[in-house]
Amino acid sequence: ITRKYDGSNGVTLEFATSPMREDVSRDILANLWHRVNATKAEATVGCGLHIHVDGTGLGREELARLINLWQDYGPRVWSAMPEVRQSSPYCGDTTVRGKPNDVEYWGGHLEIDGWDNYYDRYVDMNLENMRSGRKTVEFRLFPAYSGSEGYEADDHEVALELVDKDLMLAYVELARAFVRAAITNDTAPLQRAIQYI
Repeated sequence: ITRKYDGSNGVTLEFATSPMREDVSRDILANLWHRVNATKAEATVGCGLHIHVDGTGLGREELARLINLWQDYGPRVWSAMPEVRQSSPYCGDTTVRGKPNDVEYWGGHLEIDGWDNYYDRYVDMNLENMRSGRKTVEFRLFPAYSGSEGYEADDHEVALELVDKDLMLAYVELARAFVRAAITNDTAPLQRAIQYI
C-alpha cells in the first residue's frame, strides 16, 4: 500500500494498493480502513474509491457484454450514489450513452462504435487501461465518504466521515461482480451484489 499526492480539488492524499487476489483482499482492505479510520482521517466530496478489477479474461465478446451489463445495471448503481458524487467531474456517467453498436477489441486496440469519448478515464467505468498493458477495468463512481447530503461537488473544504467499511467492501465486490458476470455470462452474483449498496 502506497501513499501519494493527489492533485484533485480538495484531495491531498491518495492510497493505492497493489493488485490483490480476491481471497485476501477483503481482509487487507478492511484492515486498511480500520487503520485510516483510527487516525481520524476525514474525506472530502472529491474523494472517490477507484476500484481496479483484473481484466484478464475480457476479450471482445466479454468487453461488449461488460458494457451492456453496465448499461443495464449501472443506472441502479448510480441511483444508490450520493447526489454530490453524481455531479463529480471525476466520474462521468456513461450509462446515458446507451448500448454501443459494436465493440472491437484486440491487443491494445479498443473501439466502441456509437460512443463518443469512450477513452476518457474520468468516467464511472473506465476502460482506458484495457488499451494498455495493465488490463484493468476501473470503477470510479463510488464515494470514499459518507454524510454528504446537502453539499455540492465544489464544496472541497467540507470534512466528511469515511465511507462505512462494509459499504466500501460491498463496492469492491460489486465492481468485481460486473467483470465476473461479463466473463462468465452469469448475472446472478451481480444481481446479489447490487442489493448490498
